[in-house]
Amino acid sequence: MDRKTLLEQKARYRAAAELAVEESSKAMASDDMTTANTKSAEADGYIAKAENVQAQIDRLDKMDALKDKEPEKAETATKTNRLPFDDADAPEPEEEMSVSKAVYVMQFGEAGKAVDVVTKDVFGKDYNVNRQAQKAAFSKYLRYGNSRLTAKDADLLNELIYTPEVVEAEVKAGFTVQEIKSNKTVQQEAALELGGALVPEDWRAEVLKRMMGMTIMRGRARIVTTVRDAIEWPRLEGGDERYTSGVRVTWVDEVPDSAAVAQTNFTLGTVKVPVHTVMARTDVSRNLLEDAGVSVSDLVGGLFAEERGSGEEGKFLVCKEICLHI
Repeated sequence: MDRKTLLEQKARYRAAAELAVEESSKAMASDDMTTANTKSAEADGYIAKAENVQAQIDRLDKMDALKDKEPEKAETATKTNRLPFDDADAPEPEEEMSVSKAVYVMQFGEAGKAVDVVTKDVFGKDYNVNRQAQKAAFSKYLRYGNSRLTAKDADLLNELIYTPEVVEAEVKAGFTVQEIKSNKTVQQEAALELGGALVPEDWRAEVLKRMMGMTIMRGRARIVTTVRDAIEWPRLEGGDERYTSGVRVTWVDEVPDSAAVAQTNFTLGTVKVPVHTVMARTDVSRNLLEDAGVSVSDLVGGLFAEERGSGEEGKFLVCKEICLHI
């Protein structure tokens, strides 16, 4: 396997390890420790594979260093005697991209590697790590508030970290790297002490919840009212999947032998259905009712109504004969 293939394989392992670390951080922020441990193990596996590939690359470099250099010198001497146009097809050495060249490339095209160079110059070499850590801290803040934020999480949330797309847009708009850096320290809402305390959060007076399942059985059921704790009905007996009662007919000739041949009777019984009361209780303080940003009474009433309908639907589906609720 040549050096180029090994470098590509190493890059794939490194990308997979970074993705696993990112997913592990998200899972840890949401307290999903099982997924976090699994993703951490995957990241360790990819890192080990990348280290093995790097070891192979190092062995190739050592083998190249031990090769005989005389033929190469002879070839070099031969090349020096040729005319300059003979080396027109020789590959040019790849030089490291500077910040000024990266800005030029970002303004006029090929913004892949250039964006990475500029972002790391503005935000430091740990830009990708800090950006992912800021996302994890923000997820933790949304889930638990300020109670579980560490000092590092708070610093990351108060820091303005541009996305690569924003950095590219700033450069294309004509800003220099120094101007982009200076924007990090001017008055801004991302930092509490630089103006963030004056900007209120966009808080919506609406509670998000899951969609309720469909309830269809009540519209197909027979609903009666009562003031007793039970209802009793007379019921025909002797029916099955085909017949509603015990009455049957007999096929005879025009003149039957006797009337007793077609004798059949129905039977009656009773069915008693107890009446149950639906009950639910939630204790809410008066301070919460008066100070909440949403209507707590409407919220609780709606949840009770949903559960009443859902519970009634379940009773309809599991009852065998007659179901009755109030």
